[in-house]
Amino acid sequence: MVSGHVSTLPVPVPTAGNRPWKAGNPEHHMTNLTRRHFAARAAASLTLAAIPAASDAATGGGASTDPANDLYGRYVALVAQDRAVGAEYDEATARMPEWARPGPQRLTAAGAFEGEIAHMPRDVSITPPVGVKSIICRPCQYDFRRQAERILNDRWGTSIVTWRNGDEVRVTRRTVRTWYMAELRALEARYAAQEAEEARVGLPRIEQALEAIGEARCDARAALAGLPPSLNAAAAVLLTTAALTTRLDTSAMQVETLDFMRPALTGLIRAHVELLIDAIDADPFVTTVDMPFGV
Repeated sequence: MVSGHVSTLPVPVPTAGNRPWKAGNPEHHMTNLTRRHFAARAAASLTLAAIPAASDAATGGGASTDPANDLYGRYVALVAQDRAVGAEYDEATARMPEWARPGPQRLTAAGAFEGEIAHMPRDVSITPPVGVKSIICRPCQYDFRRQAERILNDRWGTSIVTWRNGDEVRVTRRTVRTWYMAELRALEARYAAQEAEEARVGLPRIEQALEAIGEARCDARAALAGLPPSLNAAAAVLLTTAALTTRLDTSAMQVETLDFMRPALTGLIRAHVELLIDAIDADPFVTTVDMPFGV
């Protein structure tokens, strides 16, 4: 094996337009990103004044004189907005062709898709593999670079031995570079086609709305944590902290603390603490998506 040739390959530049999470990552495909991760990483920040006031339904009727309940009500209203816009996102995504939607990362020898969900477009020219269990069908530029590096390092004498379209071939380093650049150009074309589909169904506008809502939720939670100490404020911080996890019973101490504080709480905060405790008592596996404060 001969090393030291990979540095001659151009370093790929993310080609996913204004959505860099699609460009992939040298270590992984960033496939665990979801629309709510996009919201949490939005660049634009909303001031607290831009957070919508809670409705009467959210606060239990009438205006609240407690700043903790008021801010918590705003947070809950934002959660409801996030769910509504999220449903719009899901509906718009469903109207895109399968290859352009997020989907499983790999194609099996049996022709099935499997693996983590990737946001890169699927290469429809990739067919089920022969001789291996599965192959990547939603590649990013780093996959192509790694493939080229492997070929360049598999040298016998002055030639490079590799497999192309099922046949063993001997090629030069120039040929490998040509293949590599051609695959990057094809990937760029797939990204452009995917973004055209996203624009057709209105995804950029929806993603911007989710980003704004996510930032406003962060602002509301930060404002709650900055209130003067009180039982209502402490309970609201615990509730919004629970909203950041999937399982609500991950911290018995947190739930027991909320239960202890419950008699002294008021308004919507007390109502949601009671809802949380009753839900966990009924079903220890309840998740945050079942709660009005969870996303």
